[in-house]
Amino acid sequence: MKHSSYIITGPTASGKSDFADRLARAVNGTIINCDSVQIYRGIENISASPFAGREITDEIDGVPY
Repeated sequence: MKHSSYIITGPTASGKSDFADRLARAVNGTIINCDSVQIYRGIENISASPFAGREITDEIDGVPY
């Protein structure tokens, strides 16, 4: 079985998270986030965290993170 990895880069507020979400859904994939300011629990306001205002779980709307 062949596995692919996609690296999504770009400037702040360019739509990377939205694109990653759509890509993960299209390929039935998992998102691995490497944004250094999104790893701090309880400080969602320092970045456009996909978990902002949500309880942190292993999935967001059915997409594994």
